Amino acid sequence: MLLERSRIPTAPRGRDANLVFNGSFESEILSGGLDWHVYPIQGVEVSLDRRTYFDGTRSLRLDFDGKENLDYVQVFEFVPVEPNTDYLFVAYFRAQGLTTDSGPRFQILDAHNRSRLWVETPGVTGTRLWAPQQVEFRTGPETRIVLVRLNRPPSHMFENRIGGTLWVDRVSLRAMTAGGGTSHAP
Repeated sequence: MLLERSRIPTAPRGRDANLVFNGSFESEILSGGLDWHVYPIQGVEVSLDRRTYFDGTRSLRLDFDGKENLDYVQVFEFVPVEPNTDYLFVAYFRAQGLTTDSGPRFQILDAHNRSRLWVETPGVTGTRLWAPQQVEFRTGPETRIVLVRLNRPPSHMFENRIGGTLWVDRVSLRAMTAGGGTSHAP
């Protein structure tokens, strides 16, 4: 239903396609439909960076100000999927001085019932060059749309305020073939 009502262009469909729309952030973020949604909150500034990127000509940049212990879920996209299908999710992260023990990561959830599907990539902290974060999962018989969201859960440590910069690029979600690989390189 959401796909049919959306007037925003969507990612190509088919087993070879990256199901994430605008996964390399080459288009402006529309914050609607099946594109990325980005909502501002105190403690983090989100922008498109034309100077630092892994793929194409820009990346998504998040600058954490170090003053908040954020429970961050304000960057997300709804992605239609097929039930009973194996998927590979991959996103490239780069970090500069990310503080605390609880670093940003991607979560993939069943958009209607999180008890059906909830997986996540490892959290990223410190300083690191571009590297992929990935997770494989299988949708259940009722899962038809997933929520792909960038998440930073709050830290329970004494030094819990997050500061530093995270870049995200080449986000992809692809159906896996029967042999366990994707049908097209991410």
